[in-house]
Amino acid sequence: MIIENVFRRKGRTLMCITAIAISTALLVSLLSVAEGIWQNASYSILGSREDIIIKPNLPSGGGTVIRQGINNGHKLADEIKSDTINISEVSPMHLWWLQITTTNADSNIESPVLAGNLPVELPDDLTSNVSHSGVVLALGVIPERLKNFFADEHTYNLDIIKFKFDTWFETPDDPHYRNNFTGPWTYELLIDEHLAKTQNLRQGSKVNLSIDTNSAPFSVTGIFKTNLLGGYFEDYVDGIVILHLSELQSILGDDVVKIGNQTVITDNVETLAISLNPNRPKENSPKDIAYTIQEKYPLLDVLTKEDQLKALVEQNAITNIFYTAISIVAIIIGLLFVACIMLISVYERINEIGTLRAIGISKITIFKWIMLESLLLVILGVLIGFLPGYLGSKLLGTYISTSLGINQELTAFSPGLLMSAFAGIVVMGTFISLIPALRASQMKIAQALSFVR
Repeated sequence: MIIENVFRRKGRTLMCITAIAISTALLVSLLSVAEGIWQNASYSILGSREDIIIKPNLPSGGGTVIRQGINNGHKLADEIKSDTINISEVSPMHLWWLQITTTNADSNIESPVLAGNLPVELPDDLTSNVSHSGVVLALGVIPERLKNFFADEHTYNLDIIKFKFDTWFETPDDPHYRNNFTGPWTYELLIDEHLAKTQNLRQGSKVNLSIDTNSAPFSVTGIFKTNLLGGYFEDYVDGIVILHLSELQSILGDDVVKIGNQTVITDNVETLAISLNPNRPKENSPKDIAYTIQEKYPLLDVLTKEDQLKALVEQNAITNIFYTAISIVAIIIGLLFVACIMLISVYERINEIGTLRAIGISKITIFKWIMLESLLLVILGVLIGFLPGYLGSKLLGTYISTSLGINQELTAFSPGLLMSAFAGIVVMGTFISLIPALRASQMKIAQALSFVR
């Protein structure tokens, strides 16, 4: 009888189910993408060999911090690494934007040998071969140290960016750092395949990196792959380059500063990544080691994987609240549509309900019938909405990853998510269904039998 009543008005039933299905699809799509982003970010943290990271904790220009960085990066890394019982490796890194000019790929011009600070002008024969200029994201590293943080022999993850290297630096250490940044330059440069393809570069090609008036010619040592394909990323930068840490610092002016006749070493870096010794004493937890480092360097942020995940949870919670709020508004509209249709149905069946009450059908039974009819519409709408929700999540995830230029799956369509969505909508539907159910069960028999439409 309940099913018969539900499908008595097929047009209305179809509209109700469609309204709930659309609301469900929206909820599932948004939450699955939010879950996908969370899983990718959390897996990146948990799968990383960076057990502890150190970040600056002072605004730019505040005493010990320049360009939101950490002073004396090389020295600090060596100090922390001296705890060989607990620490396996410490890798200082610097990340910043650089201007780039590339010369013709077929140019055989040799880079001039430089020591100390960079020249302010390039030789005429080199600048005459310029074919492109733009902006790149530059990462400065100490090759032999960073390689200890590779996920496997060839891959390294830096937040959402995944690097895959087929070739590596020829010089493993950071020679320009020697003798207060007066050591020799290597001019070694790794570039991403997108930059290589768009600018027709290959191993041996000449690339000039600069900021302000400083310039330096580098030679492409290798080409690596990333999961960045374009999109939003490509709108702002032409690609990614990796070079020796001290050489990037000198280009940026983050190596030394002149104060009168004195030269002060700044050695500014953005991050220190720490890998813990797997054979350390069991009682020395990452949290305890991080606390010890934090006490020694109170002006820095020392974060374990647990701390990073906690911050990620807080960020993800804000995203989920935003997505859920949008979806709930749509769901409430859909459920109110169902309630309105059911109220119209009750209105049309007043005489029928009065007759049922007159022959002994109780108020509770009438209440249950209307409730079940309403919930049946809701459940059918939810179940049907899962399919467009799945397709919508795939499309939305693809759109976001393409827009950001990330070659990465951003959708997590899990049974747990479906069950949560199903339970949440059904619970809300139960409360909304109380409106027509109470209206039907509270009718007076005499008024219902005498009602004339």
